[in-house]
Amino acid sequence: MNRRCKKREWRLRAVALLSLRILRGEPKGAEVHVGESRLRPIHFVNFGHGQLFTKVTAANLHTMGPAQDRPRLECDEVRFRHWEIAARIGAITWEKKIVLFKRFIGVATLVGCSVAEAQTPGVIWNDPTTQAWADTYQSLYVADWQDGINAEIAVQANPGDIAVVADPVVAGRKSLRVSMSRNESFTNVANGSPRAELLLPAPVSFAQGKDYLIRWSTFLPVGFAFDPEQLVIITQIHQSLAVGSPTIALTLLGTQYAISERGGQNPTNVSGGKSFCCADADTGKWVNWALRYIPDDTGAHSSVELYKNGQSVYAVEGVPNAYLNDQSSYLKIGLYKPNWVTQPSDVSQITMFFGPVYVSQR
Repeated sequence: MNRRCKKREWRLRAVALLSLRILRGEPKGAEVHVGESRLRPIHFVNFGHGQLFTKVTAANLHTMGPAQDRPRLECDEVRFRHWEIAARIGAITWEKKIVLFKRFIGVATLVGCSVAEAQTPGVIWNDPTTQAWADTYQSLYVADWQDGINAEIAVQANPGDIAVVADPVVAGRKSLRVSMSRNESFTNVANGSPRAELLLPAPVSFAQGKDYLIRWSTFLPVGFAFDPEQLVIITQIHQSLAVGSPTIALTLLGTQYAISERGGQNPTNVSGGKSFCCADADTGKWVNWALRYIPDDTGAHSSVELYKNGQSVYAVEGVPNAYLNDQSSYLKIGLYKPNWVTQPSDVSQITMFFGPVYVSQR
C-alpha cells in the first residue's frame, strides 16, 4: 500500500477509535481493536435485590483476529468506506441522532458484513441490524438465564420439563431447555393442557397504542421430530381479560412456521397470519427472532412485524391484534400443544431450547 493510502487508512482508524472510546467511557490507555464495520451491542444486566438494571451502549465494532490473520487493506473506496462509516457511527451515536444512526448502521451492515455470526462466543444472539433497531427502544426487561430462572417468572410446566442448561453450541453460555412427553400427566399444569411455558412478569405487559419490540432465540436440536398432525405454539402474547386463543402466536406445524393475530370484536377468527418455511433447515443452529408489536383492538393503529435472523417474514397493519379493552396482555415462551393427548400425533417427545429474551418499548 502506498504512503498516501496508508496515511488515510490510519487517520480514519484513529477517528473511529476515538469515537468509540468516548462512547464506551474507556481511558486513553485502554486497548481497543477496531475492524471492519460489523456492529456488536454491549449489555450489562444486574438482577440483584429483585431489580433489573440494563445498560446498552450504542455500538462497537467487530474485533479482528491476530494481526497476521487480518486482510490486507488496499487503497480503494470500498475498504476505506468501512472506516468512514465506523467513524460516523461513533460520532452520530454520541450525539444521539437516532434516525441518522439507523441509516449509517444499515449501510455499515450492507458494506461490512452479512447476517450476524450468531454462534460467535461473546456476541449476543441477535443480529446487528435488529440490535441497531432495538437501540431506539427503551429496555423493559431482560431474561438471559445466566443465573437461572428469575423467581418472578411463572413456570407452567411439570417439574423437570424446563431447565437452565449449557448452550448446545457454545461453551460457557446458558440457555433454556424446554421438553415434554406425550405420556406424562398435565393435570397439575395450567388448565390441564400439555404445556411447558414461562410467563414473563411485569414490566412485560402490553398496553394498546404502545410500540413494543420483543427479541428472543430458538434452537431446534438435530433430529427434532416435526409433527405434521398437530401444531405446537413456541411463543405467544396472551390476552389478560378473556379465555381463548392467544392474540399473537408463533407456531410450528410440520416443518412450517406460522404466525397468527387475533383480536377485536371476533377474536375466534384469525385477523392476520402467515405460514412460512423452513424449520427443518434450522435444526442445529440458533434462530434469532424479533417481533414489533403495536396492539389495537380496533385495528386502526395496529402493527405486527416479525423478523427471522434480521429478515422480514411477516408485516401487517390495520387489523385487530388485541382483545377488546385489554391493556395488559403478557408474553409466554416455551411449548404449548393443546390437543396432543386427545388427537392423533406423530411425535411423543418434543425438546427445544430458548436463548435470552429482551423486551423494550418506545
